[in-house]
Amino acid sequence: MHTFIMRGVCMVAISRQLQEYFNSLVRQGVFPGCCYCVIDGNNDYIGFVGNKQVYPNIEVNDINTVYDIASLTKVIVTNTLLTKLLASNKIKLDELVSNYIDGFKYKDITIMDLITHSSGLISSLDKNKLAFRSQFFTELERKYNKGSKIIYQDINYIILGFIIEHIYNNSLDQVANDVIFKPLNMVNTCFNPFNKDICAPTEYSSSRGLIKGIVHDEKALFLNGYCGSAGVFSDIFDMTKFAHMVLNNGNLYIPQCYIDLWFKTYINDNGCERGMGWLIGRANRMCYDWCSNEAITHTGFTGTHMTLDRIKKFGIIVLSNRIHPNRSNQKIIDRRQEINNTCYYICRK
Repeated sequence: MHTFIMRGVCMVAISRQLQEYFNSLVRQGVFPGCCYCVIDGNNDYIGFVGNKQVYPNIEVNDINTVYDIASLTKVIVTNTLLTKLLASNKIKLDELVSNYIDGFKYKDITIMDLITHSSGLISSLDKNKLAFRSQFFTELERKYNKGSKIIYQDINYIILGFIIEHIYNNSLDQVANDVIFKPLNMVNTCFNPFNKDICAPTEYSSSRGLIKGIVHDEKALFLNGYCGSAGVFSDIFDMTKFAHMVLNNGNLYIPQCYIDLWFKTYINDNGCERGMGWLIGRANRMCYDWCSNEAITHTGFTGTHMTLDRIKKFGIIVLSNRIHPNRSNQKIIDRRQEINNTCYYICRK
């Protein structure tokens, strides 16, 4: 059998095994459905399973479903825009946040402190009593000294989003579209999607009804549907384009020396390693046994995650709406490591 025929047969077998595995996750109630991509070198295994909606009626999933990617916004948009600003010498990572935001009371906190979630800040605002945008940077408390501990907080990236808007003198949604989505040909990625019918719904709540094509995160909702921590909607094809950009060391979009910063550990808090935006390496419970020390990962509350290993040339993207019809389903939280491991071993066994 010719080599290219053997390779084709192997790829078909891998695709079938991946599809069977993700279908098993649907049967186990990990999520109602998902779209996924497993990147193995030059091969992309893209598929979909399950339903995109189960309440109040069932809608079968398809490959073009658009998902609320939640906190993946932090790395797809905010971290990428900051990296572009850094590459063009418009910011420095050790610059003070107070240089950009009037009324920011912690004068020693830098941009990098926010990027790595090591600012020590927690938000004290009541999301049910939001009235002014300024509350996001005035109603803050310092829980730890900066640089002493990692506290994952949306507020860090909301403030970074404000800094980006200040520098560009434009809204974050427009900047993301002009600087990221258009150049990378991410044609189905945006904040506040116009075509809500192709979106997978997230939660059904008594106050908002079925949330479909509208950002789930209440802070982003208050900030006109977009902020530095949440609000992006995307499909599996666009997320795969972004992943290839990273795995190809920036692919001329970002110089490699700046992509390298995403894989460098800046703070290690009892084995939790953070780089520029991402969780790093083997110590991270998402990557575990197969990954190299140059693996990065991030998750989203709605049921999304992306893991990229630059040394192994391997990537895993899962877009799901595990919180549909409600957030009580937390099965994916304990299954993400298994998902990553299983996908890797199916492709590389």
